[in-house]
Amino acid sequence: MKRVFVIAALVWEAVCHQVPCPAEAPPNIVYILADDLGLGDVRSYTPQSPAPTPNIDRIAVGGMRFTNAHSPSAVCTPTRYGILTGRYAWRTRLKAGVLQPYEPRLIDPQRATVAEMLHEQGYTTAAFGKWHLGMDWSTTDGHAPRRDGQNVDHRHAFAGGPTDNGFETYFGDGAINFPPYAFMEDKRVQGTMTGSFGGSGGNRVGPIAEGYAQVDSLPLVTNRAVQAITDRAATGAPFFIYLALSAPHSPIVPPDFIPDVGTEYDRFIATVDWSVGQILDALEAQGVLHDTIVFFGSDNGADKAFATSDSITPGFVDGTPLRGQKGDIWEAGHRIPFIVQWSGGIPTSSTSNEYVELVDFFATAAAIAGYKWSPNVAEDSYNLLPILTGRHLDEPLREAGVNHSHNGTFAIRQFDDAANEWKLIFSDGSGGFTRPKGHCVDPNSSLRDWTQLQLYNLATDPGEQNNLLEQSPSPQIVQRVRRMQALLQEYIASGRSFRDRAVVASGDGVIEARD
Repeated sequence: MKRVFVIAALVWEAVCHQVPCPAEAPPNIVYILADDLGLGDVRSYTPQSPAPTPNIDRIAVGGMRFTNAHSPSAVCTPTRYGILTGRYAWRTRLKAGVLQPYEPRLIDPQRATVAEMLHEQGYTTAAFGKWHLGMDWSTTDGHAPRRDGQNVDHRHAFAGGPTDNGFETYFGDGAINFPPYAFMEDKRVQGTMTGSFGGSGGNRVGPIAEGYAQVDSLPLVTNRAVQAITDRAATGAPFFIYLALSAPHSPIVPPDFIPDVGTEYDRFIATVDWSVGQILDALEAQGVLHDTIVFFGSDNGADKAFATSDSITPGFVDGTPLRGQKGDIWEAGHRIPFIVQWSGGIPTSSTSNEYVELVDFFATAAAIAGYKWSPNVAEDSYNLLPILTGRHLDEPLREAGVNHSHNGTFAIRQFDDAANEWKLIFSDGSGGFTRPKGHCVDPNSSLRDWTQLQLYNLATDPGEQNNLLEQSPSPQIVQRVRRMQALLQEYIASGRSFRDRAVVASGDGVIEARD
């Protein structure tokens, strides 16, 4: 293994004193990630959602639904980086946007991933579906790969993909709307490149393999994940399955076997739900559902351009529509459905309004597996296990949360003792796809023109309609803004946002610092 982890001086039996355990071994972990699924696309969050989601709702019935969960970014690549590393992607070379076709790996070879950590603990690991974190490709001319892939040698194995980041095996297609249009297994492209595809419908131009069709992506990666569950359940060893679905991201290509439940977008959401159902059924069929913790989330908010109803898909908070969409720094850009089920330890049909981020998966998985690690690993991740198991927290798990948009706009939010939720946005616009997009303001700059920023109290204004900096702000508001700016500056400069209030698994139930 390329990195060194320090195994905590506690075993799973000790963890079981704090958390109800289904067996003598740690639970299996399955992480299902949808692509561009809005808070309003899931019926357990939004009953008026046009598309039925009975299987996603099964997870909610069997576990905990989070109402204030956020992706670390409002777009794809940065969120995936955060899930697998426990670290914000804006700390890497990717300061805005997403990786483009054939860009090199984003995860540094020396950066720890959750798959490596779990593999070190004895888990078998497998990844399926969308990767979109870059790979290192060989070229025919010795130059850097072109975005259209015309100088890429697809016959050679690529590096820097899932199997170089802790996963024992991988099957997927990178990104459904990016070349190469082909399935990949472990480190190789499957099939022979026979022509070019793309140029319309959001598909980038590039090589396509013989027989490849985008409509096959979800069924094939889901079936491979089901087979992996079947094979691994038979061994008795704990397993970690990461299933990153390509829907309902465009192109909207539901398979023919999905029934007519409305628009094509509704059918694509139904395809996501079908996939979830296949995974839950496989776990149940193998007799391991009770021994498996299932995470379900979305990499960012919904893209209104493809939604059946752009007034429903972004979602609601207490009946108030969320502002914005995918890419935006406003809430609909990154406030997403996040549900966790574990029959062995999570209260059924429960709800949490705790502010959490998908970047918290690393610390949570480490607590489940009984790991303690050094300060330079998962620097932005918090352990959610105390929340998931119903423990009462006297204060918010995080002292603050950081959000990030498509164009690199930052936002930071804090809670106060009066239960206010303050959100400071370093832009005068959406920072994403909704107009006005506005201009990024460097959090390290000296603030003079308050109209360049936005401040909302989400406790009373979840729809972000009343910018408290639009008029001449009071001295108290100015003081709050400066404190929040200073905290964000500290997070950026220090390389971490984790504070010692995070909880790690401990046998005697005492809250202890992670480092």
